[in-house]
Amino acid sequence: MAKAKEAVSAGELTQQYEARYELRIQGVSGLVMNKPNLIGGREDKGRDPAKWEQEHFMEKCYRNTLHEFMIPGRAIKKCLMDACKFIPEKPRGVSFKSFLPFIQSATIITDDAVLDVSEAQVMPLTLIVNLDPSKGNRGPRGPRTRPMIPVPWQASTRIIVFDPIITPGMLARIADTAGKQCGFLDGRSIDFGRALITVHAIE
Repeated sequence: MAKAKEAVSAGELTQQYEARYELRIQGVSGLVMNKPNLIGGREDKGRDPAKWEQEHFMEKCYRNTLHEFMIPGRAIKKCLMDACKFIPEKPRGVSFKSFLPFIQSATIITDDAVLDVSEAQVMPLTLIVNLDPSKGNRGPRGPRTRPMIPVPWQASTRIIVFDPIITPGMLARIADTAGKQCGFLDGRSIDFGRALITVHAIE
């Protein structure tokens, strides 16, 4: 019986802090998508792979069950985690040297971020890329076509924070850094997917 009471007390302790926010995302550069093939195996692109990709580029879009374009919640959380390496301050009173473990374990992105764009706004983007990244810089290079949403685009999602060490101010700073220096989805290394992110408390 004593153990049961201890378990209840521990559960109550974990719920002492819970803060909810809305993340409003305003794109400042094109958003490139490259949804992986979840069925398995390689697509049969025929004798002209470049032409096949141009004809099928929309299949690489991220969409929800309502067929709306969206940024997956997991991609938003990864963006926030990546931003922590640009934050020089260390969390106080703990042994961690970064806020990354707290973003990883003490936050939940509750929704995918639905984009306010129509299919007519999505355009093909063809770039010369490494066709076999497993071979490093010596991999063969060739064209790949992906769907790109040009600016303006915007979206929003919600986040729950379970640790007070992530203050509203620190969350706002991490989110701002995430949008400006990390970006969403594909092509981040060449400045695609960058955005202005603002944090708004939900009462």
